[in-house]
Amino acid sequence: MSVSVYSRTQALFLLLELRRNPGGSLKDAQKGDPKNNPILSITKLVVFPKFEKVKITRPEKFGGNLEFKNYEDLEKSFESGKLHALDLKNSVSGYLEKMIAPIRKVWK
Repeated sequence: MSVSVYSRTQALFLLLELRRNPGGSLKDAQKGDPKNNPILSITKLVVFPKFEKVKITRPEKFGGNLEFKNYEDLEKSFESGKLHALDLKNSVSGYLEKMIAPIRKVWK
C-alpha cells in the first residue's frame, strides 16, 4: 500500500478549502494515483477512524454503490480504477458534512 505524503495539517487545510469550494478542482486526486492524493488522505486520517465503513454512492450506470470496511480495500479499488476520483470526492464530502454538522449547530 502506498502512503500519502499529506500530513494531518495539510488534510485539515484541504478540508477548509473543500468547504469553501466543494466542487473544486480534482487536480490532486487523479484517477488511480494514490500518492499525494488529498482526498485519500482525508479518507484515511479523518473518515475511517470515525466511521466503521465507507459507502460510495454513485448511479447504477457507473457500477452502483460501493462499500468499504477498511482503507486498504478502498485504496486498491481506487488504484485499479474501479473507484473514480469524483465518486470518492463526492462521498467523502458527505461524510465530512456529517462530522461538521454538530459543530455548525453550536456556532449558529
